[in-house]
Amino acid sequence: MLLFFSFQNNTKYYVNVTVCLEKDSIPVLGSHVLCDHGIAMTLSSVKNETASAIKFIPYPRSGSWYIVMQSYCYNIDNATQKV
Repeated sequence: MLLFFSFQNNTKYYVNVTVCLEKDSIPVLGSHVLCDHGIAMTLSSVKNETASAIKFIPYPRSGSWYIVMQSYCYNIDNATQKV
């Protein structure tokens, strides 16, 4: 199985997207995604850029798979300030 995520940042902000894929349990979503038993990806992009990530899962086990995505936008002049 091949997971491919891509996004175009058309904003004036720094964008960070966290993705978690877990089998048989829903990933915990709080102030950030907890992906202890799953496959995690983080994509980051500044204005007018495209971010992409690919993960290869050679032999996915049968069962229920859950995916959680969480995005944050930050002020480009102050990367610690969420908008």
